[in-house]
Amino acid sequence: MKSVFLYRQMNTIEIKASIQKEMAKTEQFIADCQQELKVESPDCAVDHSLRMKKLNENTLTLKTLQKSQLKLKQLNLVLKKINDNNFGICLKCKSPIPIQRILIRPESLLCVNCSE
Repeated sequence: MKSVFLYRQMNTIEIKASIQKEMAKTEQFIADCQQELKVESPDCAVDHSLRMKKLNENTLTLKTLQKSQLKLKQLNLVLKKINDNNFGICLKCKSPIPIQRILIRPESLLCVNCSE
């Protein structure tokens, strides 16, 4: 359990700050996506091609919104688990997740090998 000890020595304030920063960015992105979906209804488009274009844009925005909402849920989960003994341990293979990966992609619950 040497790896767990190393994670305990890490600056959890830095990790929490990274997670909270990513959460704030994601929350803002979600708000922007929701606003974009409200801006103009595709029914308001006069031209059929413009209406179809707006429908396609809305579909892409909705998919992006759903991915961002999932990411926010994962970030919340990670933030709650930061004080657990197995924080920073891959859920699949049980090996340590490098601190660089946690700081860059805080929602990661798997190591690079297991996430592929």
